[in-house]
Formats: sequence, structure tokens, C-alpha cells
Amino acid sequence: MKINRKKVAKITPWGDKDKWVDAANNCSDATAEVASTTNAAGTSNSPTFSPVAGIYGAAQNVAISTTTSPATICYTTDGVTAPTCNASAACTTGTQYPGSAVAVATTTTLKAIACKSTFTDSIVTTGTFTIDTVAPMPGNSGTVAGSN
Repeated sequence: MKINRKKVAKITPWGDKDKWVDAANNCSDATAEVASTTNAAGTSNSPTFSPVAGIYGAAQNVAISTTTSPATICYTTDGVTAPTCNASAACTTGTQYPGSAVAVATTTTLKAIACKSTFTDSIVTTGTFTIDTVAPMPGNSGTVAGSN
């Protein structure tokens, strides 16, 4: 499924930062996307989230995947606990990803790891999904001072 997105700019106290806005006006930092990388032979590739971590105006269903096949993906949603696996690639901390999207209705930090028997576990991927359903304050034009 193709997602049409447009790039917009956001001025922050830390300088310019690219933002992505999809057709539903969901917005996220371009830097929030975690790209899958191919690790050395015998190491599981890190999981990725779809949609990518960022700020959204409604609940999201987040799919977790890895390019290592077959692999077990373990995840946590408390933002603190790192998921872990044992030598048989079974989750020892966290929940085994069932293959269906994880429902994220409130601001949540997901952490995920990919595990495969006889492989080294991937690094833990972390993504914060901020669900902001509060309407803007009346009178706020949405422009940034100094912008055109």
C-alpha cells in the first residue's frame, strides 16, 4: 500500500527540523524513522515500525517487522523494559509479536528485538508514538514567528 506524504518544515528552538505529514495530517519527525540495516552474518536485523514513530492525531496500529527470516520479534510497551530472548529465540522479557498490528491508543514507547536461534539478537529498536488528540487553541493561526 502506497502512502502519499508531503514534507513540511518545522522551526524549533533547536533549529530547523524536517517533518512528514500524511493525507490524514498525521505528522512525525523525519528523524523518527528507523531504517533496517543488514548486520554481519549470524546477527538478526533490527525490527522496524510501520508507521514510523512520531506524533499522530489519532490512535495507530503499528506493525513490527524484521528482514531476518524466520525470526521471533519480542516487544514491550512500557517504554522502560527492554525485550529479551533466550537461546531458542523465545521471548523471556516482553511479548512475542503475533504478526498483527499493536494498537497504540495513547502515547506509548515501543521497544522491539529480533531473535533467531543460532543468531545473535538484534539491537533493541525504540520508537515513541505520541498520540495528540487535543485540538489547537482558538486564535492560534498555526504560523511560526518569522515564517512566510
